[in-house]
Amino acid sequence: MPTFFQFLELYGGLSAVVIALNVAAYKLYFLNQKVNLEKAKDREISKLKADLDASNLMLEKSLEKIAHVDQSRFDKEFDIYQKVWESLTKLNMEAEQLQYKLKSSDSMEEKDKDILNLFHSIMTTSETIHTSTPFYPKSIHKITTLILSQLQDYIRNVSTIRDDGSEKLLSWTSDHSRVYAKSNYNELEVAIKERLDSLSGVKNV
Repeated sequence: MPTFFQFLELYGGLSAVVIALNVAAYKLYFLNQKVNLEKAKDREISKLKADLDASNLMLEKSLEKIAHVDQSRFDKEFDIYQKVWESLTKLNMEAEQLQYKLKSSDSMEEKDKDILNLFHSIMTTSETIHTSTPFYPKSIHKITTLILSQLQDYIRNVSTIRDDGSEKLLSWTSDHSRVYAKSNYNELEVAIKERLDSLSGVKNV
């Protein structure tokens, strides 16, 4: 049976065995390092995935909140525009009817009553516009107040000349203010549609 020294000589001597052991140790070391690096990499990937999932969740919640806010704002402004548009349209129709009532009526009492009714309608519409002012853009508020001002000029002119029997003068006075009001109705309609489109994310082509 070979002795220990014979065994060493068989495998190239002590130095060869030491080298072989060192190689094995380095292999084991690098293997452990590889395993540790892979574990660290897995931990980093897991952390990054967890952070990404958390970010995605926060982003999703933020988008849901934004969508809710945008929808709420759209609904709020839509209701306001509908109310303001209906008030101004009704007021314009009353102004249209007033000039014919004044022409056809001989009773000063009836004329005063008709003018007073339109005046009350203007006050009601004015209240609707001004209470809604903080909730929509200045550009739209500017048009609504301009229309209201023009119709106020109309009733002021009509009430001043109602005693005058000149149909031509009455017609001119009413048209003078109301022609501008009508053109601004078209401008208001365009402005409202553009605003609602911007709130809903629709792009005009």
